[in-house]
Amino acid sequence: MNLYDPVKIAKFRNAFQRYLDVYLTNRDLASLKEMLADDLCGYGSGLDEVCHDLQDGMRLFARDISSAPNPFKYKIRNQDIKLLDARNAIAVCELDFETIILGQIIKMNHFRMMMVLHEDAGIVKISGLHVSFPTIEHEGDESYPLKELEERNELLNRKVEEQTKKLLEKQQQLEMFFSQSLDGFFFMMLDEPVVWDEFANKDRVLDYVFAHQRVTKVNQAMLKQYGAREDQFLGLTPKDLFKHDLPQGRNIWKGLFDKGRWHMETDQRRLDGRQLWIDANYICLFDHEGRILGHFGVQRDITDKKRFDQEQKNFRKQLVQAQKMKSIGILAGGVAHDFNNLLQAMRGNIELLARNEFVDPQSARRLQIVNRSMDRAAKLVQQLMLFSRKTKPSRKRLELNQEVRETFRMLERTIPRMVTLELDLDPCLLPISGDPVQIEQLILNLTSNAVDAMPEGGTLTIETRNMELTEDEIRIHPSATVGPHVMLTVSDTGHGMDEATIEQIFDPFFTTKKTGKGTGLGMASVYGIVKAHGGFIQCSSKPGQGTAFNVFFPAAVDLKAAPVRSRAERVPKGGNETILVVDDEPEIRELNKEVLEDFGYTVYSASSGEEALDVYREHGP
Repeated sequence: MNLYDPVKIAKFRNAFQRYLDVYLTNRDLASLKEMLADDLCGYGSGLDEVCHDLQDGMRLFARDISSAPNPFKYKIRNQDIKLLDARNAIAVCELDFETIILGQIIKMNHFRMMMVLHEDAGIVKISGLHVSFPTIEHEGDESYPLKELEERNELLNRKVEEQTKKLLEKQQQLEMFFSQSLDGFFFMMLDEPVVWDEFANKDRVLDYVFAHQRVTKVNQAMLKQYGAREDQFLGLTPKDLFKHDLPQGRNIWKGLFDKGRWHMETDQRRLDGRQLWIDANYICLFDHEGRILGHFGVQRDITDKKRFDQEQKNFRKQLVQAQKMKSIGILAGGVAHDFNNLLQAMRGNIELLARNEFVDPQSARRLQIVNRSMDRAAKLVQQLMLFSRKTKPSRKRLELNQEVRETFRMLERTIPRMVTLELDLDPCLLPISGDPVQIEQLILNLTSNAVDAMPEGGTLTIETRNMELTEDEIRIHPSATVGPHVMLTVSDTGHGMDEATIEQIFDPFFTTKKTGKGTGLGMASVYGIVKAHGGFIQCSSKPGQGTAFNVFFPAAVDLKAAPVRSRAERVPKGGNETILVVDDEPEIRELNKEVLEDFGYTVYSASSGEEALDVYREHGP
């Protein structure tokens, strides 16, 4: 382009002359507004400090009009127009002017003015203005206005470079901190700002936010927390991050927008679906109108801490439970032992009475009723003994799947029809070392409770799985061992249990059944059987969501199958044998002596080991 284009120069000179006429002679505010660009900048004479924007400039001009109503008398000493390009030019001039302000004649010689002119769609507007008051130093320098502009421009450029360098350094430091921090940093910005005040429809705003607020910047620590790459994470919305629990996410965003900042501990989900616990601080970002643009967040992964705290809590609960069960077990074992002795004495004497030929039929029936009651009492004693682990299991190599199938066939004939039975057995299940009778009792107790929990019907499921337990998995079960285990799961779709009930579920004589419907020893005996077999049991349940019991038995990978021996039942015969009966309970001692003598044996009795030795020395061979 020709920088000496006379047509262009004339056009910009006319625009400059029109400005002088409007401002100095006509003092026409409306016409002046039309000539000024929206991004007008002022330089010099205090304008750069006072006139920060166009509105301030117009207010300053209006003040001039009111304070100096008389037209300026001016004379242009010299002027010059310099083209910058096809659409921009600089006009500089030096003039003398005279006016009256507050009754005083004000004269100004060698007043210098520089103006930046811009042409848009054929219309020339003023986009920059600089004025300089005369000084003696430059009074005779006709080219000073342009030189001063160049000097000020050079100074401005230096300042811009210095500030830019400082800003770049700060930005690099910020980027380094952002990228290398161990905490997760991120920005989530909205497609469009939203208004959040007392008049806003907040539910509708949240609907928009959850679909249109996106992750726009994220650091490596944040990506590591979620197990994601940057291209996977950028662009995610709140709906994506909280798809596992949208109501929780909406509550968090509502709290953040209400207060402008939010601190919380909450669980989220990694991109692979695993649980992620975070400690987070969120801060809203606002525009100059108070609208929300998005928010900035800092969050720390506290999953390991949460897991450790939960393990500690579970461990303390397990320890208290174990101590409680041990104390109750000692008490139950002592009661069961004494009660068993009493039952044995009563049962033996009743059987002897029933064999008496002088007992009439009605008395015999009554004795049979007493016998059946004693059978039930004996079962209670057996359950107490199992719970207290006074009865040691007779262990052998056991196929748990086979025990489950046999129990399953029994259940099919006995449970109500509205309960559906399902089996899910691992065909490659490892064997365990167990007592078949006790394992059958355990399965029956668990399934019986599951059926009782579904009075209106449901599904009872029995599953078996091989499990390899690690140190972390058995941390809260001190008696458990690392290595291969077999897991038995009995689950139902019944009414479930709350936390308070679960904490007491294994206590002797605790039951949720109606009076007369349960002894309260079923789950206690299950606990005793599991512990006697070196395993542990877990219960998970929520009201209305069913219950699941997971029983873990150590696998018997090196145990050989024990040979099965069958023995024909032999009827005891008496003769010339002599038997020494030793028991500290006189009733049992006398009962055993009487029964053996009925079979023809010669019987001696003793109440202690020392007395038995004395009897042996006296009557022995």
